Amino acid sequence: MILEDIKTVLIIGSGTMGQQIGFQCAVSGFDVMMYDIAEDMLKTADKRLDKLVKAYIAGGRLADETAAAARAKIQMTTDAQAAG
Repeated sequence: MILEDIKTVLIIGSGTMGQQIGFQCAVSGFDVMMYDIAEDMLKTADKRLDKLVKAYIAGGRLADETAAAARAKIQMTTDAQAAG
């Protein structure tokens, strides 16, 4: 397997570290599936990712379009089968 073969990254756990790793993967062009066993953790992650996007835009680290495209690449689920 070579790097170009990888299209989707699975993040197990939607805590702070999982959110940031997932966002960086999405910014790098990968589709991201974020899996967690708790729906409330995914809801919290969803809100925090929105704040992270805004912080990257406000800090000039990403253009609006790039940040929005990266955010759109992140999906979330509590279903292990759907995750991967």
